[in-house]
Amino acid sequence: MSSSWFRTTCLMLAAAAATPTIAQQPSEAFTLDVRDEVLASVNKDAWAPGCAVGPQNQRVACLVVVPRNKQTYWNHLTGKDRARMGFVFVGNSRMGPYDGVLKGFPVFSPDGEQVVFGALSGEKAFFVVNGKEGPVAESIAALPARFFSADGKRIAYVVRRDDQVSVSLDGKEGKRCDRIAYGNLVFSPDGKRFAYSANFSGKAFVVVDGDELQPYDDIRNFSLAFTPDSKGVAYAARRGDKWVAVVDEEEAKQSYDQIASQSYDLIAQPSGLVFSPDGERLAYSAARGKKWFIVVDGKEGPSYSMVTDPVFSPDGRRLAYRAESGKKKRAVVVDGLQGRDYRDVGRPVFSSSGDRIAYLAMLRKDEYVVVLDGVEGKKYFGVGQLVFSPDGHRLAYQAHDGNKAFIVVDGVEAGEYDLFVYAGRPVFEDARTLSAVFARRPLFKRAVVEIKPADEGP
Repeated sequence: MSSSWFRTTCLMLAAAAATPTIAQQPSEAFTLDVRDEVLASVNKDAWAPGCAVGPQNQRVACLVVVPRNKQTYWNHLTGKDRARMGFVFVGNSRMGPYDGVLKGFPVFSPDGEQVVFGALSGEKAFFVVNGKEGPVAESIAALPARFFSADGKRIAYVVRRDDQVSVSLDGKEGKRCDRIAYGNLVFSPDGKRFAYSANFSGKAFVVVDGDELQPYDDIRNFSLAFTPDSKGVAYAARRGDKWVAVVDEEEAKQSYDQIASQSYDLIAQPSGLVFSPDGERLAYSAARGKKWFIVVDGKEGPSYSMVTDPVFSPDGRRLAYRAESGKKKRAVVVDGLQGRDYRDVGRPVFSSSGDRIAYLAMLRKDEYVVVLDGVEGKKYFGVGQLVFSPDGHRLAYQAHDGNKAFIVVDGVEAGEYDLFVYAGRPVFEDARTLSAVFARRPLFKRAVVEIKPADEGP
């Protein structure tokens, strides 16, 4: 049994802190009724290194390589060894073959109406949108999570021609530059504005709606973000050997120039600048020497060998992040309090009220537990994304015990599949109904799960 679809994502974890004990069964007894819907069928001998799932888990698109030989798969658009039998399936419709598909693709638009991937055919690189090939370039690059605006109506990616690069925005290529960081291509939350960082003639600058902002020596990749109200931008920039956080063209109080004692060797790595949902608070990682800490609201937190993934609760009251204090000693810190050390931990996840928090923890190789409100759950071979119900009362995720995959809701398991699809995470329709995507070769299936009180009949 192959574990390609989930083992590579086991460490894309998700949140809580406090010293765990063994989890207790939920006080309210219930059962899970599972009904399967077929989304797609592919060659059972094929290898599927990448899958995308549309909104509400209604559609699936996947890259399939035939024959099943990982050595022939090429997920970057350069190189000599390329898969001559690479196809993209959307449902049961097949596109291809292609010589290569851009890493991280295919991807659905937020509204689920478009499926996009970057492809290579011979020496031609191009994007394919709903089966239609776009303009050809020497190479193309894009971050799947930032390819579309939030409403799915706008797209942006990087194009290389004649040893220079430019941004293609809504089908129109902009000014050519020496370098553009595809991790810094961002749409505003309302989808009306667009920004990116570029390097030209030895200087780096942010471009917002076509206007160049003040130049710096460098701008940190993956640091550029719009404020939640879409009115401003924030990013990490360097002058000489000093890094600063820039918000709305003003260097934050952590600027080396303003407070020498708060000079940082690095900031916003690798998580970028993170705003609370209401835009009132700002957090990012920073380093001084070999010590890392989180800066939130202008105040430095405790020092660690590494910190990353600051996450605010939906109401902005609470902050959690991952911290490393030594080799194989990683923990989640919540509101300044460090939880138990594990071999690895994942990105924290808050409930809608912010009162509950969960994360995935690695005990040892191929052994994971979900930690919910400081309590350890059952050990699994692999675990998918953690999702709270809209009311925050239940926690759902996909899991694998080494033999089969299934859905888990508050510790109750249901269903039996070969693999779970990481991108097909649990989606709650309401407090009692959810769905997730699994594979039972050669089929991709949408598992529709109904939560029923134990005393309720079939």
